[in-house]
Amino acid sequence: MNKQNWPYTNPVNPEIYNSQTDWPKISIVTPSYNQGQFIEETILSVINQNYPNLEYIIIDGGSTDNTVEIIKKYEDKITYWVSEKDNGQADAINKGIAKATGDYFCFINSDDTFNPLALKELVQCFTIDNIVLVYSNVYRVDEQSNILGKIWDISDVAETEHLIFRGCPFPQPGVIFRLETLKSIGGMNSNLQLSFDYDCFLKLFFQGKFAKTEFVTANFRTHIAQKTFVSSTIETKEMLHILNPYLKDKRLSLKQRQFLKQGIAVQYQLRSKIYKKQKNYILYAYYFVLFAVLYLPNK
Repeated sequence: MNKQNWPYTNPVNPEIYNSQTDWPKISIVTPSYNQGQFIEETILSVINQNYPNLEYIIIDGGSTDNTVEIIKKYEDKITYWVSEKDNGQADAINKGIAKATGDYFCFINSDDTFNPLALKELVQCFTIDNIVLVYSNVYRVDEQSNILGKIWDISDVAETEHLIFRGCPFPQPGVIFRLETLKSIGGMNSNLQLSFDYDCFLKLFFQGKFAKTEFVTANFRTHIAQKTFVSSTIETKEMLHILNPYLKDKRLSLKQRQFLKQGIAVQYQLRSKIYKKQKNYILYAYYFVLFAVLYLPNK
């Protein structure tokens, strides 16, 4: 990574926030485990926002690398931190939610980063009381923080109201929640390893409105050790566990139900590809048939 650039240099000028005096409180949680090579960049991308009403919480799962040493380096800027064994990422985030006292909440993983002015741009999108979630596009970056391109570039918020039933239509690092509403649904499902954020998005969909900023607020890091890079079998299983119950949900419109069936079919397709690669042709054929039967009438 290039330490001559943000967030190591040129923090946001605090005077930018002088346009108002009543900035709402934002609580940010960083769940962490053995990401010492990246977490300093994450921490600096939060504190160098210089947001005037910030609560920053780090929940570390008992890292054995240099993570704790880095956290201690910045503990005067961190509201609360702990390093202890937990039950995974969702559990760590829930511990942070329990500590959080802000109006709004976001979590930024210990290998991802915010861009300058991200918090300002996100929080200003809560223009009406029934907005419960704001999202943005993010950049995909490599291990050295080089930008690889945007991901999930969704321009139409109305279309998101349908696309969300097909799968996650926007990236988690660019999301901020209304904390009160997030707590009302019980936070994250700690029984899920990879898809707890998507499960949360679906639950929040029925609690209020989503909004979007065109500002690219965050960077999602792609590297060989990250969970989502190595666990596609678990993820498809979790996604099916999340999506299938909504087939009986009467709140869905006809179009939403159609997208839901597409989303379930896509997970069947992904599982068939996994089993084909493993040369388990019986399960490959089984999931491919499930995919075709569900997808073709709803494409």
